[in-house]
Amino acid sequence: MEIAFIAELIQHLQQSTIEEMELRGQGCALRLKAEQTRPSGGALPASKSQTLDSDKQSNKLVIRATALGFFENQHPSNEQPFVAQGSEARVGDIVGLVRQGRFFSVVRAETEGHIGSMLKQNGETVAFGDVLFELNARERSYT
Repeated sequence: MEIAFIAELIQHLQQSTIEEMELRGQGCALRLKAEQTRPSGGALPASKSQTLDSDKQSNKLVIRATALGFFENQHPSNEQPFVAQGSEARVGDIVGLVRQGRFFSVVRAETEGHIGSMLKQNGETVAFGDVLFELNARERSYT
């Protein structure tokens, strides 16, 4: 394991509700344990746990990674991507997956809109909170 990778793991452990993690590879093992004060109930502040928020620099809605792992824009058993640039996303739609070994964390749209930019490519490493998509809010018609 490289030092930069271990440092990144430590940073993500400090920002998450995970108290301990252990990684084992060929010829090595690593155990990290958080010894930090967390808010009551172990929850993170709301700003850390939201996957959809306004990107303050560009004033666009963004969808963020829900976990540390590899971004997947399609299910492993399907060649069709969940979404493409310009496609419509509705509340609750699956827009991607974050693969962590054999497990997947689902990334869902939390508002309606069109995918403006896809900032991560299929198979790219992502960290908790990384921006995956910029979302253009859909104009509502009241006629």
